[in-house]
Amino acid sequence: MSWSRVITFTPPAANILRVTTKQLTVCIAYLIALAAASWVSNHLETVPQSSAIFLPAGIKLAFVIIFPTRYWPVIWFASRLYAAYLGSFYTQQWHLNLFHGVWQEAIYFAIIFAFKHSRWPPTIKDSKGMLSLILLASVATASKWFLFASSFEFTTWLEGKQLLQYQLNMTLGDTASAF
Repeated sequence: MSWSRVITFTPPAANILRVTTKQLTVCIAYLIALAAASWVSNHLETVPQSSAIFLPAGIKLAFVIIFPTRYWPVIWFASRLYAAYLGSFYTQQWHLNLFHGVWQEAIYFAIIFAFKHSRWPPTIKDSKGMLSLILLASVATASKWFLFASSFEFTTWLEGKQLLQYQLNMTLGDTASAF
């Protein structure tokens, strides 16, 4: 095969349409799953605007584990879109910021990529896969809350043991939602 044919090859329109439809289907399914999980999480609140179990964290982890890496950009975009929707719901102002928390997302996806391509990928078929899944959920959520807690506006007023307790609670809540 010559390089000129590889570089100038354009896929047929039907192939592009099929790939786009798959990406859009994953995006819509993810948004619906996030909306349903958020609704359930909001009804688990013990204090208004706070829940120890945030089910959308588990939905995101499940989608990223189940789907191949070619779907990750659309999952990332849909999560940013849903964050903008939640922001508009609480502040009455629409603000879509694609790069808010970009390092947090990059590390999250890198951790999941490393686990998916490790010697024992996370699965529910055997005990090693289940242990890998438990470890993945713990590491992924802990990285979010312990490495990037300062990026969340509501953690800036917490001090010392309060912040540590909050980080532990949110890590355990996100880990529980993954299962």
